[in-house]
Amino acid sequence: GSSNELGEVESGVSAGLLFDGTASDAASAGLVADPGALHSPFISLGFNLGSTARDSWGGAYAWSLADGAALTVAGYGTSVADRPGEWSAQSASLYPAVSKSATMGAAARLTLGRPGAALGLEVGAVQEDGTLLGAASDGAFRLADGAVTGFVGVSADLALGGGWSLFAGADAGWTRGRAASNSLVSDVGTLLATAFRLGATKADLWTEGDQAAFTVSQPLRVSSGAVSLSIPVGRNLDGSLTTYALTGDAGADGREIDAQVGYALPLGDGADATLSALARFQPDNVASAGPEGVAMARWRLRF
Repeated sequence: GSSNELGEVESGVSAGLLFDGTASDAASAGLVADPGALHSPFISLGFNLGSTARDSWGGAYAWSLADGAALTVAGYGTSVADRPGEWSAQSASLYPAVSKSATMGAAARLTLGRPGAALGLEVGAVQEDGTLLGAASDGAFRLADGAVTGFVGVSADLALGGGWSLFAGADAGWTRGRAASNSLVSDVGTLLATAFRLGATKADLWTEGDQAAFTVSQPLRVSSGAVSLSIPVGRNLDGSLTTYALTGDAGADGREIDAQVGYALPLGDGADATLSALARFQPDNVASAGPEGVAMARWRLRF
């Protein structure tokens, strides 16, 4: 059998080392990101695969520069295994995990800030082994044995007064796949993937210390690129195969747009509650897919 899914990538960062949600009350509630933290959805490649075992590492460092500017640099890696390491009592040794995929990345972000405003520029690169844009594939239609992605992003945050703030961001990345072995896919051309987000937050909406946010976003989406296939159509007298070359468009036929609303309320004594709802239109960038929705509630106690 074979499987092949080039799906969307979630824009959050699971490592917790690169995505700082503590710089403001809204960020602490998980409604918006810290303007100085890394935002790019490309950073999350490798963190969204289900697995039986995962090892990850990461680190980030930030410098305060002149005139309210700041520079953040970060690096990370993650690996996913088919089988976790197991201790064998018979041989008194540890069988290592079998690695299925691995991802390493590095990024830098320059933030230019003034009172009530911030502008950010982000650049980075990600190397994948066993996946392509975070998607795993196998069998006759295995897309690639790995990939390298370079990405850029810009973002802006603006305080309007009265507790209102606006934020926006856009990201683009160029991915080149490494040809897969034993696959009908002979080549994956350079893929262009993009994402954007914009929204607004309101502090002290109904009571002091609460936060509300509304966001419209497009998750990471492959907008252009080509995939080449080499399809066997016959066998020659010497045993070699005759193949037919076919090239197809790798761009998504739909465009997922997400609309999310959230509300965070501090409850005192280190506790807070968050309510949020998300609507997805053309989910997974499939034009014919119907809308989906989800609602969530969270209560948190810090001590």
